[in-house]
Amino acid sequence: MFNLLVVLFVAFAGSLLTFFCGFGLGTILLPVFLIFFDAPIAIAMTAIVHFLNNLFKLLLTKKHIDLSILKSFGIPSVLGAVVGSLLLTSFNLQDVGAQSALKRLIGLLLIVFAFIEWWTSFRKWQIDSRWYFAGGLVSGFFGGLSGHQGALRSAFLSKFNLDKNTWIATGVAIACCVDLTRLTVYSKQISTASTHIHYQSLGVALMGAIAGAILGNTLLKKMNIQILHTSVTIGLIIFGILLIFGVI
Repeated sequence: MFNLLVVLFVAFAGSLLTFFCGFGLGTILLPVFLIFFDAPIAIAMTAIVHFLNNLFKLLLTKKHIDLSILKSFGIPSVLGAVVGSLLLTSFNLQDVGAQSALKRLIGLLLIVFAFIEWWTSFRKWQIDSRWYFAGGLVSGFFGGLSGHQGALRSAFLSKFNLDKNTWIATGVAIACCVDLTRLTVYSKQISTASTHIHYQSLGVALMGAIAGAILGNTLLKKMNIQILHTSVTIGLIIFGILLIFGVI
């Protein structure tokens, strides 16, 4: 019961956070799932929750999507997600060494992306439009590999000078494309390892994520989450270090 409450709270907080900074749910939920499940299963479960929650957010924000940016950034994101997802599925679920290596890689990614989000000067860099394809490709790749696509995608999309609603809606639409892509690649692995998936945790996480999305959409223009964002970033760094050194 305690484990489910933890999953519920984390999914709610992560989904709420996503509305304000462009990342959160997958980045925060994945480490919690990693405590209870093997890495490939944890990533797959996170992807399912992330995708279904993004579909719900898409219903809330779809009228603000910028279709030109969705094409220019979303298409390379899908291509990158295919490569990242295929790399992930090359890991053997029963191979302890592969699981350990994947956890260390995820730990490193957590630290890198946490510092990217913390390093506010990064967001001030001016990026030429010719790098949009590369930005989509890289963010999509990490989205497919570990689910960590939000930080880089947000950094690149911030260069399009979009208003807040368009920035959020377009980012959600791109995230849906990446999630659908990686779930398609993961489908065989999910099917063959369906007995490893804890559907109760999956359902609880989805409930929390949807509740967070509803509240986030309501409080988008009112909530100040700087302190919460900083706390989450520090937590990601700590968790990443623990993963790298095999503590968890």
